[in-house]
Amino acid sequence: MLATLALTLLVSRMPAAPAMTPDMAAKIALASQQYGETKPVNTGAQQNSVRGLYLTPTDDVWVYAHAEDPQKDPFLRAWGNGGTFMGLPGDDPNAYSWSLLTWDLSGFPAGSKVVEAELILTAAPESGYTAKDAGEAPLEVRAVKSGFNEKDWDYASATKYAPSAEVVFNRVSPANVSDTEFPIVIDLLKGPADFRNYFSDAMKKNKVMALSLTSAIDPSKLGMKGVYKVYSKDASDPMVRPRLRLVLEGPKKGK
Repeated sequence: MLATLALTLLVSRMPAAPAMTPDMAAKIALASQQYGETKPVNTGAQQNSVRGLYLTPTDDVWVYAHAEDPQKDPFLRAWGNGGTFMGLPGDDPNAYSWSLLTWDLSGFPAGSKVVEAELILTAAPESGYTAKDAGEAPLEVRAVKSGFNEKDWDYASATKYAPSAEVVFNRVSPANVSDTEFPIVIDLLKGPADFRNYFSDAMKKNKVMALSLTSAIDPSKLGMKGVYKVYSKDASDPMVRPRLRLVLEGPKKGK
């Protein structure tokens, strides 16, 4: 199970966090019982609020007609055109792109509840957009159908795994964009969509959860580098790979 989930235990470089309250300790009991204690992640300007369990995706795919082999590509990307993240049937497929990520949740008991959830990404160097550009076209995390895998990925499946137009868990505009790597931390509980219910539904079905990265950021206006480009699970440095940080409550006794 540990190999499947590809857990990454990370040590913060920030000063030691305050002592945990009994209530906080109870909230992360499930994670510590199953996988051992984990540490807060140092994300530069954005520091995680409490300790949690960090999971890397089992699969991730850059959805683009001319994408490289998803089993080897170290990056995920997202961009749009004309103020939208996805075109209509018949539109130029090169004008839009998104990315898919999936996680195996089978290690968690039925009835597990989400207390905190963050998607932690690392932007690649030499971003071709400014903080102002990002403010006008945030990076979005949307619901998407699960069932894809990077080994057998075919672009012909792009329509089948198109991101939801309605279910958006958060939109984030990086405040500090630089020419070097920088973190993008997305609180999945901010809404408008209810991530807790999404997680719960995945647990009740096949215990596989998928998310998509989308954006209306437009490289036709900003230049070819004016896209969201973040490291994938296939990046050589494990510290920059996507991570899902979860703080969970186990099912109540007697339930």
